[in-house]
Amino acid sequence: MVRFLVVPQWQGSPAPRAMLLIDGASAIAGDLPRAATTVLEVPVEAGESLGTGVRRLSALLRTRELVHGHIDADTVVIGGDCSVTVAALDALPGGTGDLAVVWCDAHADMHTPETSPSGAFSGMALRAARRWRGAARALPAIPAERVVTVGVRNLDDAEVPQLDPLTNLSVADLDRPDALLEAVRGTGAARAWVHIDVDVLDPPDFSGVSSAVPFGLSPAALATAIRVLRAEIPLAGATIAGFAPGRPPMPSMTWVPCCAWSGPWRDPALGLAPCCRRGTRPRTAGRPSHPVIPAAVADQPPRLRVGHRRGVVVGLAVEHRSRGAPCRTLDLPRHARVDLQSRRGVRRWLLPDRR
Repeated sequence: MVRFLVVPQWQGSPAPRAMLLIDGASAIAGDLPRAATTVLEVPVEAGESLGTGVRRLSALLRTRELVHGHIDADTVVIGGDCSVTVAALDALPGGTGDLAVVWCDAHADMHTPETSPSGAFSGMALRAARRWRGAARALPAIPAERVVTVGVRNLDDAEVPQLDPLTNLSVADLDRPDALLEAVRGTGAARAWVHIDVDVLDPPDFSGVSSAVPFGLSPAALATAIRVLRAEIPLAGATIAGFAPGRPPMPSMTWVPCCAWSGPWRDPALGLAPCCRRGTRPRTAGRPSHPVIPAAVADQPPRLRVGHRRGVVVGLAVEHRSRGAPCRTLDLPRHARVDLQSRRGVRRWLLPDRR
């Protein structure tokens, strides 16, 4: 039975908005069968390099420890950044002595701490799976003859010689559905682990990535190649990583001063229901309890920024200004409850659940 392990790790990514990887992992997890899915509570903080050239290494090591004990045969790991595969291979039952690694990625991920311009571990992930010289023994050690790359098309100079010993399939090679099977068959491996960074796909077909690279694979070509591979060589597991969904801008905004509200009152167009006294419950019957997010006391009344589309609330933010300080905006998640401290006291507002 296939099981899914969701590892929303972002610390290995070099992207400025790396934490979108958490949103991507959560979005995929929402479409998976709940009974067969485990979501790891990974560290959220950035972590320290611990004197190495790997950024945020302390958080990455903690996540690696959490992954151990959750990898079984036929586990599909949902990232997170690419380096979640390194932790999964290290925890794979039976070891990696008979395993081929299929690395589907627009980037080679073959840096070391000495060559990486960013120090991000995801850019070292495939090299770590092969265990660079002087690396910790805990890293897996997949020999070059059992590594097959697919769709790599964005290389740094330091990575070029590292790819030469590997079997490398270009985007055009997968025009033949059996090209991947032939490459893995040539490694002599009895099992395969398929790693897919979604940036291997062509940007017009898939745009939710941190670093898009043009002229990638079509989803159909990749799916066909993996299907043909599975028909002959069993998969020990797989990884889907790198999904970083963008946040579309709110189509329309309504600004409302908090001090102008007096309850009971309800705006049917926006669907905001106030509660007039501190500690009162939301008026909407049957709602589950929501986390309370307090806004800071402001010298000027805070304002709500409500994003709505055709009368349906799609976003909520609180803006407040303090004397001598710039305007601050707190973006709130959907379905949240917020206490607003205004000159007329506390108002509590519930952003309705529109799912």
